[in-house]
Amino acid sequence: MLADGYADWSGSIILSRMSRSIQHFAVVSCSIAALTFGGAVASAGVVYQGSDYSDSSDLDRKARICDGEDDGRNAYVNYVNGDSSTLWRLNDENGAISSCYSNTNRQPGGIQKHRTCEPINAWPDACSAYHTE
Repeated sequence: MLADGYADWSGSIILSRMSRSIQHFAVVSCSIAALTFGGAVASAGVVYQGSDYSDSSDLDRKARICDGEDDGRNAYVNYVNGDSSTLWRLNDENGAISSCYSNTNRQPGGIQKHRTCEPINAWPDACSAYHTE
């Protein structure tokens, strides 16, 4: 027995429970971090403006625009490729009717940044912030 009246083995049980709690905390913390950062990485290239969105595909070499709003205004994506500082525009030619629209040619140097826009008559176009790939 120890001076405080507890046997030696009870201290081992307390330490064992503390170790298990620390292990559980570490596992839960790592799981939360993986979900948080893993989810962010999976959707990092998608940029929304309302229900319209743009992203890049083919290893960030093709821009894609998706018009998610049946409002009579075709969404478009502004993007800059890696070989120039020229701002390019790609329109969603079919509007919200069906699938997304992407450019058919790979962009030299890849897509460096892009944003989703929607034209608004007599007003500045509604655009998201740029996303840098």
